[in-house]
Amino acid sequence: MSVAAPTPKRDRRRPCGRGPVRARMHSGHRSSTVRAAVRLFRARVRAVSWLAFTCFASLSAAALTSAQTTAEGTAAQGTAAEGIAAEGTAAPPEGAEALAQRLRARHARDLPRAESLRAPEALVRLRWLAERHRLLLVRARALLLLAGDPSPESRAVVLRVLDSNQAALVRAAALRATSSWPLDRDLRVRLERLAAEADPRLHGPARARLAATE
Repeated sequence: MSVAAPTPKRDRRRPCGRGPVRARMHSGHRSSTVRAAVRLFRARVRAVSWLAFTCFASLSAAALTSAQTTAEGTAAQGTAAEGIAAEGTAAPPEGAEALAQRLRARHARDLPRAESLRAPEALVRLRWLAERHRLLLVRARALLLLAGDPSPESRAVVLRVLDSNQAALVRAAALRATSSWPLDRDLRVRLERLAAEADPRLHGPARARLAATE
């Protein structure tokens, strides 16, 4: 009795040449996925960075505005504390700001002449500027222009400035405005006080005026 030879089993394994191809395809797909993920991540990082920058810029602008407001409030309080304006809340007379612009001229030849400011309304503007304007230069020049006005109102403004604790520049201008005044008792008392000041812009003219009368 013959025995049939066993049927050889069919090798079901994939050909060895196809494995690496599929591995490479799988690897390429995975690399594409990784690259896409990296691009998405970078895009999100840029979006977050831009959002953070926008928020920072907004906060910085708000902080700057707040600081400016605080600085302006502090400056206004300092002005009031120094007695620069006895009636600091009073509204300026009509035309005062236009006159102030002229008093801010860079060259002396562009300044208004005292002779052109002798009208009553012009003197009202000058007196207001001499005591209440925010710029020292404008106050000082307004005081010098009041020097030739003999009215009691202008004299009272000059004396109030001399009696105040305003900046030396402004008080020195008021002192110069009294150079043509007669040296009465009230003015002498003020000159003697200014002669003891440490600032030479104050004690220099005061001492010279007192020495000229001895």
